[in-house]
Amino acid sequence: MPVMLVEIPESMNEFFKKIVPSGAEMIVHSIKNSILEEKLDGCDIVITFDTDAEITSKKLWERALRFPLVGFIYYSRASLDKNKEHSAENLLMQTINDLNINDSSQVTTLLNKGLFFLETLKHFRLCNRNLQERLAELNKIGIALSSEQNLDRLLDMILREVRKFTKSDAGSLYIKDGDELVFKVAQNDTIDKQSGREREFKQLRIPISTKSLAGYVAQTLKPLNIMDVSEILKDSPFQHDPSFDEKFDYKTKSILTFPMKDTKGELVGVLQLINALDENCEPIPFNKTVESLVESMGSQAAVAIKNVALLDDINKLLMSLIEYSSALIDARSRHTSGHSKRVAHLVIEIAMLINKSNEPPFDNTKFNRDEMQELHFSALLHDIGKIGVPEAILDKKSRISNQGIEALFWKIKMLSKEIEEEVNKKGYCVFCDLAIDPKNLNEIEKKLGNFWDEIKKINETNVLTDEVEERVKQFSKAKIKADKDEFELLTSEELQNILIKSGNLTDNEREIIKNHINLTIDTLERIPFPRHLAGVPFFAGQHHEKLDGSGYPRGLRGDQIPLQSRILTIADYIDALSAQDRPYRKGLPLSQSISMLVRDAEKGLLDIDIVKLFKENVEKGKLQIPWYKL
Repeated sequence: MPVMLVEIPESMNEFFKKIVPSGAEMIVHSIKNSILEEKLDGCDIVITFDTDAEITSKKLWERALRFPLVGFIYYSRASLDKNKEHSAENLLMQTINDLNINDSSQVTTLLNKGLFFLETLKHFRLCNRNLQERLAELNKIGIALSSEQNLDRLLDMILREVRKFTKSDAGSLYIKDGDELVFKVAQNDTIDKQSGREREFKQLRIPISTKSLAGYVAQTLKPLNIMDVSEILKDSPFQHDPSFDEKFDYKTKSILTFPMKDTKGELVGVLQLINALDENCEPIPFNKTVESLVESMGSQAAVAIKNVALLDDINKLLMSLIEYSSALIDARSRHTSGHSKRVAHLVIEIAMLINKSNEPPFDNTKFNRDEMQELHFSALLHDIGKIGVPEAILDKKSRISNQGIEALFWKIKMLSKEIEEEVNKKGYCVFCDLAIDPKNLNEIEKKLGNFWDEIKKINETNVLTDEVEERVKQFSKAKIKADKDEFELLTSEELQNILIKSGNLTDNEREIIKNHINLTIDTLERIPFPRHLAGVPFFAGQHHEKLDGSGYPRGLRGDQIPLQSRILTIADYIDALSAQDRPYRKGLPLSQSISMLVRDAEKGLLDIDIVKLFKENVEKGKLQIPWYKL
């Protein structure tokens, strides 16, 4: 029933009680205060004798526009001033007379007729509320679409949300690809309920032509709202293909098909909705009032699809650049070719083991898709700083180069000949504080031969004993004459390399190698990675840190080293030991490398939990790494 808000003189109370329709609620209240307190929201009829028209009328009309009123009888101050000789009651009756209403009962009739308009008004208010709710829902859907970055999930979400929005039983989504539409998603609640599961879906391609409803819409860029497909005329420019209905015993009645266009009006795809449902789940035509909303949703979907496709293209480009950079770095040395790729594979395998683990300490640790990509990129780029390391150091296979070894062979030959000539000429010779005469000449030549053999062995095995070290130091003092020049058997650089205690790098060369990590950090920090990859420089830059603080470059320890870097450290460690392409030694069997891994983890250098998880899964055959010997 209508609610009346009345501001009237007390003398007119009885008069209004007579004309107010039965059951209506009459509220006598100050209009001005009502406006300020926003109490007009539920009012259907307003009658006022206002004495402050300049303030009230403007606000009242604004409220009336926002909340439509069935009746609005308004008397301004000017109107009252003109009719001073009349009472307010007489003025109202004069208005009724001006409307050719003979008595107050007709006012009642008039107000009763207002009930019809009130019901109409309520209907429109309901429609307005529904529209507002749908617009709010449309806005929520738009936000949801913009947050999804996986194309397949996005397409499924678009169709599902549009179907929910329009109460559709089924639907299909097509993406434009050249002159064809690719059938990407299909959903049908009725068939799924009948089979008890979602039916298998195969992607198909259809031409953009009038042979199908989707093709027609894609060609014309205009929506189609078909109330009943059985009523499509034979000479219609579009036709419905009944093959799906025949195959699955389905009854298609109403179809709403519309193009998904981007902000430039270019076609991205086509959405087709099938069978709008009423409250009893019976097929009905699609309401024309939703067409514009659905088309708006289609535009939002098109923009979301293009954005995801663009992000996908950017990701593919970024991935290609990173993989190319990684391969380029590895290719600088034939001995490290494939290292970064193998480490990246190991890193993802270990991260997946952590994701699957339900045991402490990894039961609450799960890497999501973005974190996996961040970890993968960190592994691929962890050695990018080696681009600043000289190839001679990267490729250093032995302590002295092949050319240096060959030169040493001829220098020993020359030295042996000089000793022999001097002994034959003078009868004696002093060599490295050793007195040589014809009797022990053969012995010295034998010692020089042994010295040559020892140098070759050191160079090949990278092993130097204390006894051999003393002999090398002694023989290195020998001088060889060539014409007027004199030079040492071993140059200071060759001597420094031969006397290396472990490996084949000098202290200076080792520092140059270690500095690659600083170059890695510096290089990666200059790259404007997207937000979800922001950790790449830090994770990649800490893969030589150790939990006890003995690592480099920053000497981090314990919790200062993130889980991602710990995983990378172990993957890099495994490949360094087991890879078959290292110049300074043969790759170890994976089982032996794991034993060394466990040893260092027990010393507190590496994460023992990751090492145990890795070891356990390798031993159970759950982790296959084909390029390492077991």
